[in-house]
Amino acid sequence: MSSFTIRRAAASWRPLLAQQTVARLSFPRGICASARASQQALQLAEEESQHITFSTSSPRSLHTSSAALSPSPTSTPPPPTPTSIPPPPSVTTTSTKPSADTLAALSLLRAQPSFYAIVELKARPYHVHKNDVILTPKINNLQLGDVIALDRVREIGSPDFILKGNPYIDPTYFSIKAVVVEHLVSKENETLFKNRSGRNRIVKNKSHHTALRVAEIDINDKL
Repeated sequence: MSSFTIRRAAASWRPLLAQQTVARLSFPRGICASARASQQALQLAEEESQHITFSTSSPRSLHTSSAALSPSPTSTPPPPTPTSIPPPPSVTTTSTKPSADTLAALSLLRAQPSFYAIVELKARPYHVHKNDVILTPKINNLQLGDVIALDRVREIGSPDFILKGNPYIDPTYFSIKAVVVEHLVSKENETLFKNRSGRNRIVKNKSHHTALRVAEIDINDKL
């Protein structure tokens, strides 16, 4: 084969190789557009950085701005002076005297021969007459023979009249006194608690009570 024919054959293969390389190096349009945009952004940033100039007066301006922002020690306001708190108003308790109708009702009740009262002890009401014994849960700091005044009274009455409180009657209207008679201790009680596991438990307990005898139930005549 001659040299002319060899060169011609090689030239005929070149267009095919060029098409293959172009097909291999071809990219999507979006990627090419993003790459071009990034290159343009880099060029703009380089141009702006070349035009920026730094002046020697910038530290001074920063110093003045920081000084303006930070408060100086001399510009702090003086501490507030403590204001004097006024004393609380004095509470004067004035004794309110009962009205004429109340005095008349008390005089009618006072004329009765006997009275009953519903007193409250340990948050429990007791309906008592004179010489009755009240059995209450133990009241501490009481000894035998001590006399106590019962001031929580819900009602005082007689066969003809009744004086009710809301919820209690004014203690200045009456006088009810009781004497400590005895401190009682009950016998020991045993309570058996059974468990499913077979371990039973016995609890022992004693109850303590105080006996009070009502010594006086009267309506005050001096109000």
